Amino acid sequence: MLRSRPRRSENGLSWKDEELEDSDLDLPTSSTHPGTPLRRSSWTAQASTRRRTRNAYVLLSSLCLSCLCTTILILRLRGSAIVEHVAASSKIFHQLGAKTPSGNASIPEEPRKNIQPLPNGKLPVVDRSILQKLALLETEPEPGYERYHNPSRSLNAWPPLVTHIPESNLPTSNTSLSPSQQFQFQHSPPSTLPLPLFSQGICGRPACLFILPFRVPEQESKARLHLSQILELGSRLGRIVVLPGVGKSRMGACARWDFGHYYDIGKMSLVGEEHGAGTAIDAETFRLWTSTRPEPPNAQFLSIEARPFSGTLENNTIFGEQGLTAEIPAFTPISLSNTSETISLPLPDPRCLPLKYPRLDLRRFAPITIRPPSRGKERKGGFGDKLEHLLGREDIKIAAHIHQHDEDTKGDIPEPDVLVLSYDLRHPLFAPSPTTSLEELEYAPALKTLATRLNPSSAAAARSDGMTDTGGNSDYLVIHWRMETVPPEDLPLCAEKLVGTLVGLLHPQDLSAQESEPVSTYADWDREERGPGEFPAQDNSTIRTVWFASDYPYPVTSSATEFEDLPRKSGTFRNLTPEHVSAIAILRSAFLPDGPLQDTKLTGLKEQLERVRDLALVENNGKSGGIGIDGEMVDDAGVLGILDKLVAMDAKLFVSGGKGCGRVSSFTKQIVDSRAASIQGGDVEMRNVVQYFG
Repeated sequence: MLRSRPRRSENGLSWKDEELEDSDLDLPTSSTHPGTPLRRSSWTAQASTRRRTRNAYVLLSSLCLSCLCTTILILRLRGSAIVEHVAASSKIFHQLGAKTPSGNASIPEEPRKNIQPLPNGKLPVVDRSILQKLALLETEPEPGYERYHNPSRSLNAWPPLVTHIPESNLPTSNTSLSPSQQFQFQHSPPSTLPLPLFSQGICGRPACLFILPFRVPEQESKARLHLSQILELGSRLGRIVVLPGVGKSRMGACARWDFGHYYDIGKMSLVGEEHGAGTAIDAETFRLWTSTRPEPPNAQFLSIEARPFSGTLENNTIFGEQGLTAEIPAFTPISLSNTSETISLPLPDPRCLPLKYPRLDLRRFAPITIRPPSRGKERKGGFGDKLEHLLGREDIKIAAHIHQHDEDTKGDIPEPDVLVLSYDLRHPLFAPSPTTSLEELEYAPALKTLATRLNPSSAAAARSDGMTDTGGNSDYLVIHWRMETVPPEDLPLCAEKLVGTLVGLLHPQDLSAQESEPVSTYADWDREERGPGEFPAQDNSTIRTVWFASDYPYPVTSSATEFEDLPRKSGTFRNLTPEHVSAIAILRSAFLPDGPLQDTKLTGLKEQLERVRDLALVENNGKSGGIGIDGEMVDDAGVLGILDKLVAMDAKLFVSGGKGCGRVSSFTKQIVDSRAASIQGGDVEMRNVVQYFG
């Protein structure tokens, strides 16, 4: 008979799988122990129990082994998708500092294999452990995040590092070039002419010196004022100003479109013309000069900041000029004759310059930072004369010059060919402001033509609107209301005052019947302009359209439930509140059938653009017709603002937000100045300069 004998190991009692005969149990005999049969039966029962336990353990082990083999077989048949996911999940555990299910060792990352199709279209079974690992993806960084955000990552690794997303390059009316062909002169070979002769052919001088406006602050209405200051600075320094790019109501060397998309270049005095002093040059001619100049042109960053000197040196050399300061980074001049010498300067981010002007050399001159006087009166009063003298000082030229060639140490200190100007002032650099350059900054002919077509008083507008005007025209009134700076809680009351002002202008008899006090129409300007009181006995009954021009980001005729994803007119309007919506609703309700202005049409730029598009479609016999400018420009914030201004300049009446409901903006003042000049020039159709509400 087989038995299992208990054996005592070093750690205690354990069962050894040994086969024993009954005689090996060493049981006592009956002669010496009378109770032997009972004790023998007890030992037999214990051995049987142990045997059954052993058999159950063997059976359970066999079952587990069978399940494991079956699972492996299923995984091999159904592909490696789940295996790869488990490996990826284990990698996440490893990155988080956790232990993998198998212990401290992580699953090695296997190369990706082709995923096999599922057999019979059946999906693999996903147990709860897989769901737990999938849940980590919602709370932890995605695998591979560090690969794209690790600064030490090799640029030659795959996939390549994305540095920027290029803008779409749709064909325009001026060019259909691909991005590689867009800057057509950048691959042109250098000229073989002597440098003075080459320069004479470009700028009419033996040496061409330029100012490249790299950055101009604020939106278009203010930016054009800053550009006039830059043109004056260029004239003082004997440098030609490169006309900056434009786009999104901004100016700068890296803006999307050429200067001519906003302004009429033909009205400006450019170099190479028979008449004029030649104070500016277009960007294409400047690009031709940089690309084909016999020697690469040298450039220097010049930053004119808005904040005064803080008193901290920060490893800079400081120069002063009657409250004006110039900061130049401290460095040791070197010679490029010794190629082992290097120098690292804290240059500003060049952004698009290496792409647009790859031959510009910014290494020979240290950047100069100009800071205005600390006293507000001196800062706002203009410091252009001080700046002109400061930039001409020899000690500043020496401090900013890097001796890159041995011949640079001989003779006079060279001037940089190009000053890359970052202009950050908010006040005039020269006072009084130059007016000649502003008079030359007229808007582009294409924008003027489009504004005429948008004008509700045009004959085309009358036909499209179906209005029966005996004169064939529809006179109109323009409202300009900048809502951004008005406290939101005041907007509904301002809207009511605006409606009262409109009723007083268009229906004075209705306003006289009301018991309310007359609306104040006066506001302070640098040169104050009165309202319609200067033009008594005017009949405004012919005004059938009210044009609403505002920084409000949605069409005035759209309700709050109809807001669309439209381009914003203002790049600084960020917070749209319920009070803004309520104010527009108050204005809109006045033009409903039961409102005080029910016989007048409320419109805006978006509505009139749609009308012009529909009219062009009819004129082209159902074919898609243009409106005179590139399609993408219609969505540009600067173009939208310019069109609003041009329409307002020709309106019969002009209304703007006064004290408490608006502020003195350069946008409104430009319209007011233009209307005042038109009336002074004999325009008898214009019935006021401006009327304020608030």
